[in-house]
Amino acid sequence: MTDNRYFNPQPSDIGARIHLIYKIKGLEEAGKYLDSVPQQFKGFHIYSTLLNCYTNEKSVEKAEAIMQKIRDMRFSRTPLCYNFMMNMYYQTGNWEKVDEMMNEMEGKGIMLDQFTLMILLSAYAAAGDSDGIDKIATMMESDKRITVDWNTYTIIAEKYLNVGQVEKALEMLTKLEGTLATIKRNNTAYDLLLRLYAQAEKKKEGNVEKAEEFVRSLEVEGVFSAFFCDKLRCFINEGKLQTEPASRVGTTEGEL
Repeated sequence: MTDNRYFNPQPSDIGARIHLIYKIKGLEEAGKYLDSVPQQFKGFHIYSTLLNCYTNEKSVEKAEAIMQKIRDMRFSRTPLCYNFMMNMYYQTGNWEKVDEMMNEMEGKGIMLDQFTLMILLSAYAAAGDSDGIDKIATMMESDKRITVDWNTYTIIAEKYLNVGQVEKALEMLTKLEGTLATIKRNNTAYDLLLRLYAQAEKKKEGNVEKAEEFVRSLEVEGVFSAFFCDKLRCFINEGKLQTEPASRVGTTEGEL
């Protein structure tokens, strides 16, 4: 990796290089490269990239130090860096810090975006906090800037099931059903809905009536053939439909 430059680098170019060095040589080398960067280039792109690297490595102290520098330089005006920090705290099980980040964002008037809310959903579910899930679900449904689609309802329903709130999960699945008429046939959506219905009903009463009712509707509407629907009923009744984590289908904020 040469240091010869034939153009004037932009902060975004330097940020990309820091991320590349981190991927190839590791966090320590990325930090060394940052030390060689002229001060006038050290802005939001640089520090947010470095923060992403530290949070990916769950290097809490270094990430917190960089986040404080971002605050001091008044770069903390968007959700991006908060999302990095919240995801790290979620991954390390520090629920109080997750709440602190959310409260700081709200105090500064920084919008909680789709990624922020998804991280919060996962954190509250992992902490067994059903009230927290209620709060985020309400925020998502009431904020017109947030896209609430079948995938969103799938994830919320899964989180409710994780904390044993079966009735609330079923409410989300009913809303999920309502979104299917507005999209083209989506096998993933139908599959997840069916699996979550089966899981919810088994937890609730030891039966799968809602899942079977949904299969009947698929058959009547011609979504799947009668033969395929019969196979689905067999799988449901034999307990062979194992729910895939809905979060695998969900959108999460990637690396820079």
